[in-house]
Amino acid sequence: TDNSTLNSKITKGIVYDLSVEDGEKGLLHIMNNSTTVLRFTAHWCKPCKQIEPLFNQLAKENENINFVNIDVDTFDELAAKYKALKIPLFISFKDAKEVNRLSGSDENTIK
Repeated sequence: TDNSTLNSKITKGIVYDLSVEDGEKGLLHIMNNSTTVLRFTAHWCKPCKQIEPLFNQLAKENENINFVNIDVDTFDELAAKYKALKIPLFISFKDAKEVNRLSGSDENTIK
């Protein structure tokens, strides 16, 4: 994926699902020069599904931040790299540098 194609896929206020064609290179492009929140998730994870509406709402309320879903089954190498051992896992980045992380589905903690 070239960067202009990736930029056109990302819509402010909407959570972006990282695709296989994006890969890690695409993810790094998204995180570069921006504030980004990654959510490591899986389709079989009940707590991940419970917290999804809040994650979507936060994306709507914070259009200046990129919100990205990463499926741990599809992206097992990224899950390992970012030590996503317990999901859902949320990691915040500023200019591709990690600034915060938390796991679980406690809405008060995530807000």
